[in-house]
Amino acid sequence: MELLILNKLKWDIEAVTPRDFLPHFLELLSLSANKMQQVRKHAETFIALCTTDCTFIALPASMVSAASVAAAVTGLRPQNLGLACSSMAVTNYLAKAIRCDPNILRMCQEQIELSLESNLRQAEGDRTTNSKAVEEIERASTPTDVLDFDL
Repeated sequence: MELLILNKLKWDIEAVTPRDFLPHFLELLSLSANKMQQVRKHAETFIALCTTDCTFIALPASMVSAASVAAAVTGLRPQNLGLACSSMAVTNYLAKAIRCDPNILRMCQEQIELSLESNLRQAEGDRTTNSKAVEEIERASTPTDVLDFDL
């Protein structure tokens, strides 16, 4: 019923997400097509990571998007992308584009990088825990006492 009323009033209540800002920020960087795809892929991964972490819930979508692009450029190294500037300059440029303090954007970028590192560490820990559990199950099912054998 609510959707019917909103449609009749012609109200658009679609939320703006960090992915909506991504094409704009990638255009600002003036990268070649294949390098742009590389940065886009990494930035989309960072944005997806931010949606699962409650740390980023109160931040504006534009800031999460800009910080994700900055983190992607930093991780891929600006010189490898054909940029003549440093990752710090890219962060400052994106901060100017969204009209925020570069230090705040840099802190957001660092928080994204820490979140990624934490998730990777957790995934690595889960992988080793799972392999140990499988090994224990296999070991537990093997009889070790002669009396455990039924002939």
